[in-house]
Amino acid sequence: MFNTGLFLGLFLVFYFWYILLRKATTVRMLYVIAFSLFFYYKSSGIYFLLLIASSIVDYNLGNLVHRTQSEINKKLCLAFSVILNLGFLGYFKYSNFLVDGIYNLTG
Repeated sequence: MFNTGLFLGLFLVFYFWYILLRKATTVRMLYVIAFSLFFYYKSSGIYFLLLIASSIVDYNLGNLVHRTQSEINKKLCLAFSVILNLGFLGYFKYSNFLVDGIYNLTG
């Protein structure tokens, strides 16, 4: 939870090291990524693997868009990325709602 003392303590430790790394931008970026993944893992468990997989797919699709000359292939990569991310969002946000609704209708 964002309103706990534990979060405030972790944030202060994070921010202290973040300020110290201001000259080393690559190390700073890796530090932020690692800390974010750790925080997401502690709050969501194994679902952080889904975040990593989605990030890897989006990164590779972005590289493909950059390297591809064909406009149609760029649009297909973008559409695939958007559909994939919205699919994840829709599944995790609305699947329980849909299952509960069907269960309530059918008993």
